[in-house]
Amino acid sequence: MNLQDHIYTLLFKEPEVRGVAARIASQWNPGSPQTTKHPIDQHFLPSWLLLRTITDDICGTTSRKPGVLENEISTLGTEIEKIKQTLEMVSKEIDPEFLAHARILPGEALLSFLYGALELLRAVYKMCETVRAAQNQKAAHRLKKEVEKQKLEGLLKLIESVYKLVQQEGQSRMNKLKGVGVRALSAQAEYGATGEMLRELLREEMVSGYAEALVLSGIEALSAIGRVKLK
Repeated sequence: MNLQDHIYTLLFKEPEVRGVAARIASQWNPGSPQTTKHPIDQHFLPSWLLLRTITDDICGTTSRKPGVLENEISTLGTEIEKIKQTLEMVSKEIDPEFLAHARILPGEALLSFLYGALELLRAVYKMCETVRAAQNQKAAHRLKKEVEKQKLEGLLKLIESVYKLVQQEGQSRMNKLKGVGVRALSAQAEYGATGEMLRELLREEMVSGYAEALVLSGIEALSAIGRVKLK
């Protein structure tokens, strides 16, 4: 994730990786968002590209016209709002009436989205803190004029609300797994023509054992979301 490497190096003062600039240019061309092939990366790419130019600006690696920085921060807020809307839609998924039809296990796409959102939110939050620290210092600083405090605080509140949604989604799905996970997966394994064949091959306790193992792995994947801190 070379684009993220560059941003984290500047914002979090992490050690710089040699050759990172060349890799960013070759793999994350702003004019060609298709250069990232994973659909989740594609979803977050506009935000990361904006954050890169903002980070370069506030960390003093570039110099641009007044007003550009604040406009980019506003656009970044719009992109994060889209992520929030996606999370709200995901959280409104209705559980099916029958356990055999329940999508009980968290899939790769969902986990990638939740963890991808957390990674982005942490970086944007750190960017906001960096700007706020510059604005709050007694000495003169250009960011006091270039970024409106109210707009920055609005972005921070948005980040916090999206972070809360991610945590709630992870906890909700984990509670669902703990509650009906084994029964749902067992019902799915025994459902339909395939289920009839499995019942002839596997004892009920074996099916339950496999289901329990899958539930435990799902809980572990979701529980880690709660351990990711925003700051």
